[in-house]
Amino acid sequence: MKKNLFDLTGKVALVTGAGGLLGPKHSEALIEYGAKVIVTDWHEDRAIAKAQSLNETYGEGSAYPLHMNVTDKSSIDKVIDIIYNEFGLRVDILINNAAKDPKVKKGEGNLKPDSRFEGMTMDYWNEGIDAALNGTFLVTQAVTNKMLEYGTEGVVLNISSDLGVIAPDQRLYRKEGVPEDEQNVKPITYSAAKWAIIGMTKYLGVYFAKKNIRVNALSPTGVYNNHPEDFVKKLSNIIPMGRMADINEYKGAIVFLCSDASSYMTGENVVIDDGCVLDAKGSDNEGIRIGDGVFIGRNTILNCKNGDIFLGNNVNISSNCMIFSASEVHIGNDYLMAAYSYLVGGTHHADDPTIPVLHQKRSSRGIRLESGGWLGAHVTVFDGVHIGKNAVIGAGSVVHRNIPDYAIAAGNPVTIVNKRKGEKNS
Repeated sequence: MKKNLFDLTGKVALVTGAGGLLGPKHSEALIEYGAKVIVTDWHEDRAIAKAQSLNETYGEGSAYPLHMNVTDKSSIDKVIDIIYNEFGLRVDILINNAAKDPKVKKGEGNLKPDSRFEGMTMDYWNEGIDAALNGTFLVTQAVTNKMLEYGTEGVVLNISSDLGVIAPDQRLYRKEGVPEDEQNVKPITYSAAKWAIIGMTKYLGVYFAKKNIRVNALSPTGVYNNHPEDFVKKLSNIIPMGRMADINEYKGAIVFLCSDASSYMTGENVVIDDGCVLDAKGSDNEGIRIGDGVFIGRNTILNCKNGDIFLGNNVNISSNCMIFSASEVHIGNDYLMAAYSYLVGGTHHADDPTIPVLHQKRSSRGIRLESGGWLGAHVTVFDGVHIGKNAVIGAGSVVHRNIPDYAIAAGNPVTIVNKRKGEKNS
């Protein structure tokens, strides 16, 4: 097994919109793990400046600047020709980051009343959709065609948004004393484009599944960028951590999704909300594998210590949960885990009273939760437990024993109180 699953040495990445806010950080993350990056932007001066900064920081040859208009097929084809024929490189990783994102800024900003749905023109709609959605389509088509031509094991990472999953809360943008029809709003174009990118990701993830090209999406939440104080306060008040994301807090997710650490993931949308931690420490493990349609709530932690965590399709993990694995924690498809649940996939030994428990042997038998089940809030599941399919565990339970299929169990310690009605007894 590869010792460093996050290693990108020898890989070449193409990043669109690399002259903006997050694009340079995506580029930094990839270079820090060994990749070379083609830095592209519609604003050529930004691409050149960012590439120069990256080369000064990480060494000459780390970044190559190119002008590219993601809405113009001829511009894209020119860039591809330069990469393959002039630079003599092949693209292994594509990050589709380019988009038009009307933002709240100090001073006037660029959210305007004409962003309101009632009076939005087709020109405004087309401009808002073009770079994010059409650009993602055109660049992905051009790059994946080359990957197929050269037999490249490729990765496509589409940058969506939490606003492609949830609707924007327009109260955040309101100004006191401004008539309703003149209030600024986050436009529908942004949500529509980002939502469609998630759909495109799922489609292409399946389409290329047997062609060694993985396609995933990352949906960040709001990143602080010199926003007005009143906006920051309103947004922070609805975030459990009480703050917006820092500009560097998505770099780990970028490396994870572009490396072999996510080799079993395709067609996924990873929503990085405030407080979530995915920590896959270890040199001899596979790490964290996340199925399709998974939701991980705020402040939840997935932690491996030379162990593996497998989340099946459509797993829903609520906020403030903790999953620890020192061998394997397996959660089957369509599983529902309520808030503050704790899966303890390992145990300390306390055989010698003269040695602190922290320094004694640790062992793990793993945890397995079969598909279709439900853990109520504040449930603790101990190491070695197997919970059968479609079983329900009541809130506050401490599960120290195996639970059969279709059982209803509750208590501390847990006991089986009933069997789910309507299920066939075998």
